[in-house]
Amino acid sequence: MKSMTKTANILKKVFSVLFWVVIVIGVVLFVSLLAMLLFREAWLTDKLIHIDLGSFSFKLNLYYTADQVRALVSLLLVQIVFYVSVLCMVFCYLHNILDSVANGKPFDRIVGSSLKKLAFVVLGTGILQMILQGVSSLVLLSAFDLTKLFSGQAVSSCSVNFRFELGYILGFLLLLLLSKIFQYGADLQKQSDETL
Repeated sequence: MKSMTKTANILKKVFSVLFWVVIVIGVVLFVSLLAMLLFREAWLTDKLIHIDLGSFSFKLNLYYTADQVRALVSLLLVQIVFYVSVLCMVFCYLHNILDSVANGKPFDRIVGSSLKKLAFVVLGTGILQMILQGVSSLVLLSAFDLTKLFSGQAVSSCSVNFRFELGYILGFLLLLLLSKIFQYGADLQKQSDETL
């Protein structure tokens, strides 16, 4: 029991530091990109366009327009807010779990509740990431006419495919199962405490 509480306390400190590192990096990136968007959009319009398609990278003989820069930076801002928010939620739920374990109560109700919330964060992240990737692809498709990259006869159309990762569903189901196990353990612990 002592090693479990000691490990939980160490992990609490590590996740607390990581939480603030994510916040600081997210705020710095957000403010930097927002400043670029508002004050210095010309810094990128003189750069050659660089596009990654899967494992292929293309450097085009074209330059970014101001509209393309605004679209790309706005997209990055949304992605930063999304990922920082998700990481902060995960760290908060992990802190709740580790706090109970560090206090010697691994089968506390808060552990099961936090695992259940974490499961829904995982599922929501998978769904929102799929939507965000689709929107990102549509923005890139509209910002750059990708069919111009290839000869007109070789490419008949260009489309966006939406994919949902199975890992998010498996993670959701596993965390939901663990939450039920810990809630059952909390009920058993409560019954045991009442009989004593």
